[in-house]
Amino acid sequence: MTTLSLIVDNSAGVLTRVSGLIARRGFNIDSLAVGTTQEPSLSRITIVVSCDEATVTQMVDQISKLYCVKSITVLDKGTAKSRELMLLRVQADAQNRNDIIGICNIFEARIIEATADSVMIEFAGDLEKEAAFMSIISQHKILELARTGVIALAKQQYI
Repeated sequence: MTTLSLIVDNSAGVLTRVSGLIARRGFNIDSLAVGTTQEPSLSRITIVVSCDEATVTQMVDQISKLYCVKSITVLDKGTAKSRELMLLRVQADAQNRNDIIGICNIFEARIIEATADSVMIEFAGDLEKEAAFMSIISQHKILELARTGVIALAKQQYI
């Protein structure tokens, strides 16, 4: 998987132009997240794609030609920190509630709502940690699930 971080104009239609360009080329987007930056006139688009290096190069070249794109950076695991937020509702009764709480403690997830028969969990982490969490928590019945998509920033170089 490759993560692309784009700085773009914060204006209507920009996301459509970028995602449309990718779709027209037949590439699939695995994750897409958009939000304004510290500069209100700019947005950051984080796109995760599964393709080879030559395809990534072609994609970067094509996206760079859009007038609304100010910069594009290819991020990899070694040069960036990435996170995804997930909310999930898990069936939790008297028999399994303590087990679910223990899983949440191990993965630093938070229970943000509890009812008599379920809990809502907030989880944030990188894709590997998320996969490990899901492999364990999915032993319990997941009632609902929502994910934000991956966001990422390049690491700073330390002196």
